Amino acid sequence: MRRDPVSLLEAGEWQAAAKPQLKLSLFRRWRLLHRTQQMLLFVFLMGVMAFGVLVVSLMEERPLSVIDEQGKQNVTKNVEASKELLRPKRMRFADPLGVAYFKLCLIGAALVLIRLIDFYKCGALYRSRKVSYPLFTYVSIGPRNDRQRAVRDSFLHAWKGYKAFAWGKDELDPVKNGSNVWFGLQLTLVDALDTALIMGLDDEYEEARNEIAKNFDVNVNRFVSLFEVTIRVLGGLLTVYHLTGDELFLEKAKQLGDRLLPAFKTSSGIPYSDVNLRSGKARNAPWTQFASLAEVTTIQLEFRELSRLTGNSTYEAAAFNVSTKVHNMRCNKYSGLCPMFVNIEKSKWNYATSTITLGARSDTYYEYLLKQWLQTGKRISWLRSDFAKSVRGMLKHLLRRSEPSKLLFAGEINAKGEFQPKMDHLACFISGAFALAVEHGFARELLHYAKDIGETCRAMYTSNPTGLGPEIAYFNQNPLVQHDLFPADEHSLLRPEAVEAWFYLYRLTNDSKYQDWGWDLLQAIEKHAKVASGYCSVASVMKIPTACRPKMESFLLSETFKYLYLLFDDEHSLFNLKQYNKRQQAVVNSFLHAWKGYKAFAWGEDELNPVANTSIPWFNMQLTLIESLDTLLIMGLKQVGSDVLCFKQLVFASPEFQEAREEIAANFTADVDKYFSFFEVTIRVLGGLLSAFYLSKDELFLQKARMLGDRLLPAFSTRSGFPLAEINPHLGTGKSYFWTSFVSLAELGTSQLEFRSLSRAVGNPAYEDAAFRVSLKLHEMSNMSIYPGLMPADIYEQEWVVSRYNFATYSVGARADSYYEYLLKQWLQTGKRINWLRDDFVAGMQAVLYYLARPSKDNRMLFLGEYKGRMYKPRMEHLTCFAAGSLALAAYNGLGQRFLRDAERIAAACRFMYAMTPTGLGPEFIRFGNDSNSMRRVGSPVYSLLRPEAVEAWFYLYRVTNDTKYQEWGWQMLQAIENHAKTPSGYCSIVDVYQVPTQCKPKMESFLLSETFKYLYLLFDDSHSLLPLKEYVFNTEAHPLPVF
Repeated sequence: MRRDPVSLLEAGEWQAAAKPQLKLSLFRRWRLLHRTQQMLLFVFLMGVMAFGVLVVSLMEERPLSVIDEQGKQNVTKNVEASKELLRPKRMRFADPLGVAYFKLCLIGAALVLIRLIDFYKCGALYRSRKVSYPLFTYVSIGPRNDRQRAVRDSFLHAWKGYKAFAWGKDELDPVKNGSNVWFGLQLTLVDALDTALIMGLDDEYEEARNEIAKNFDVNVNRFVSLFEVTIRVLGGLLTVYHLTGDELFLEKAKQLGDRLLPAFKTSSGIPYSDVNLRSGKARNAPWTQFASLAEVTTIQLEFRELSRLTGNSTYEAAAFNVSTKVHNMRCNKYSGLCPMFVNIEKSKWNYATSTITLGARSDTYYEYLLKQWLQTGKRISWLRSDFAKSVRGMLKHLLRRSEPSKLLFAGEINAKGEFQPKMDHLACFISGAFALAVEHGFARELLHYAKDIGETCRAMYTSNPTGLGPEIAYFNQNPLVQHDLFPADEHSLLRPEAVEAWFYLYRLTNDSKYQDWGWDLLQAIEKHAKVASGYCSVASVMKIPTACRPKMESFLLSETFKYLYLLFDDEHSLFNLKQYNKRQQAVVNSFLHAWKGYKAFAWGEDELNPVANTSIPWFNMQLTLIESLDTLLIMGLKQVGSDVLCFKQLVFASPEFQEAREEIAANFTADVDKYFSFFEVTIRVLGGLLSAFYLSKDELFLQKARMLGDRLLPAFSTRSGFPLAEINPHLGTGKSYFWTSFVSLAELGTSQLEFRSLSRAVGNPAYEDAAFRVSLKLHEMSNMSIYPGLMPADIYEQEWVVSRYNFATYSVGARADSYYEYLLKQWLQTGKRINWLRDDFVAGMQAVLYYLARPSKDNRMLFLGEYKGRMYKPRMEHLTCFAAGSLALAAYNGLGQRFLRDAERIAAACRFMYAMTPTGLGPEFIRFGNDSNSMRRVGSPVYSLLRPEAVEAWFYLYRVTNDTKYQEWGWQMLQAIENHAKTPSGYCSIVDVYQVPTQCKPKMESFLLSETFKYLYLLFDDSHSLLPLKEYVFNTEAHPLPVF
């Protein structure tokens, strides 16, 4: 037997309050009135009060008069009576008229008080939230404090010397003011370019880009190190492409990757160490028949990235095959620690001549185990296991304490199996790797080792008179000797590993001592390594004055100065260590493909026709442009701050956002002389402008939003206060749809988030009052339904009574969906202070689960149908998938775990809508039966608009449950879009998702960029750091707005 909807929640969970009756209290009737009506009634009551005073005063008792017999004139009976006439009279409250008068005064005073409170809340309070925001900063924010400025100045000093004496060459000789050739690949220029970008050095970037465009050539007839060219040149090109989106750098990276691939042509697939970029010949280094561990296992990040960007898996396959080989070769002798050398032909370790070390020729193998695991979204578990195993080996075999200060250092085991208390400067990287591992879930005990090794690396600097660290140090283990360490190789290349470790430690602990250590290092570099044309390597860290070595290493600019600059980022806002991943980058690439097509063929227009490469008009309000603004911002941001009104810090804003802003500033107008949907313009254009304002702090968007809001307000000028379906902004008039006098439930209940946000931003309550009055009236109507908790999809717009309930459609699909969504989100947006919004949402969702939901045969899926009057139809729209997200969000906010379980089942049904089609794309509708085998396509609506509701639901469920299956579903959806909807100029809607190859519909919906790609990007945010659900609500077009 079916249970009543109210009993659906588990015992002990919050229960919905009983629905109020249609009979209204005097107070509620007052609040439902329009402000003008309130003021007229207020004036009327004040007039009644004044009239009452007059009437009562005239009806006061008077002394008796005496009339003479002749009736000549009235005279007072005596002098006392005459005086009594002149005294003021008081009303006697015992009289019935006095009591009525008193009540009237109390009512009037109460209404005055309410009106004053409303003015305070809707006026002064709103104005107090308004902030004068600076204009958005483009490309890069540059240095934000004196220490960052000092690092930038040091970088510029090195850059100017390189430009003056070695421009376009590999490295600078700062002693002879000449150049050094190593690869013939403009090494310093490419290696340092991302540092220049991060520091906001736009002019330097432009001149470097021009030089690379003109003269960078991979056709070099020389043998180069596969390892060094990959990490420095290929890695540098790929990073600059990510930061700028400039195809030049991707093209150069692809050219270089193709020239490096012949190194992998060995019998084992483990690459030779050297390759000739012109001939393609490869070889081991001339001095050995073996390859070093670090060289063959420190190319995977770069080659994987190149594959993901170009769509060519060859690069990743070649490099990752090496990792797989090394994994299968095992390193059991020293508990996961591998020998320094490997025989590439036999795929065997060479223990006979190898050292077990965390220093040169081994170091980055361990680093890339961890970082590959992170780069691949933590999905390749053996990478994590191998790293964890190696950490246990380090703790067991390599880490020791010095005497007498007990410094923790990483020693070595030589080929004879003997421990050597020798530590390379390179080994300092392991401190940062430990800290990064803890950041991603490894045991917190590892942080103690990270801190101790960081202290040791600091001691390697402070123990020398120059304050610079030596290349190699020996550590004392004799308690009778008073010095913990002494240099074994006294030169310094100004390496980055120590400051790299301090950077990670500062990010994890927020301990400013690491910044102080970095500052001391910068001062030592300035004092002892600076020359007129740059910085030189130091021959001995033990001697003052220092002697220069004739080389400025490229990693000084690409690593040491970069890590120092990031170390001095007080807010930890540059490059969030948890956020960035490759699936997000794939979404960015898809978005940019759509954006470029829109820019090329429909710039400034509403939507793109990706088949004919033309534009499609609708509102004449730059629809796609405005809808994409917040997506551009979110994809260009690295961290969300705790301030509910804005992001805390911007790393860079994409050029796309800048050009969009300029176009809007020049050409956007709300004065459009045509009728269009009030609902669609509100959620898409007004919502987009407001979201862009709140995220960028740019007043331009608020000004445009206010202009549009003023043009939309006349839609509410109806007898009921319900907005008219269409509005003409130029004329300021609205009208009904020509085919019906009804307006949809969704249209009535889906403007409140936007108009409230506009009121709060500008300090004018008129927008919120108009929209929220609609919600109040819908609330009063909601108890009249034949299905308690559900509202009909269509309502007569001139009256606030529902017509023809028995013949209406009841669903959470088209024309009804976002009404229920906004009940919950309004409650959240207003700080959970308006409880009847919560009550109506819970009652509505209980009714949906009771009346509309049908389970699959295995009970794992829950399908949502609809009622046509009294007839149930087992038809599920793609739009209804939003309900899974709303239920998950409700559970997240304490409205019951039952909601979460049902959300997961509905989301599984939505997933099935995609999995059942050969394209992997969900149709607009499906019909369902009692089990999954009876799912079938609906006759005609088999198209797909690439809607967002399914991925929206998966996003909320991933945020709430942290179950990565939702990410997998989203990834498969993105692949399906790429495989079946992509055109040369964008993405098209699909005519039939059951046919392969697909046929395009000539339209790219604006919500593809504003919703689908945005929710996919946020779904792949592993750290859940972007747009916290406690601080933002997404409107029904996925535009994030702040909680107030």
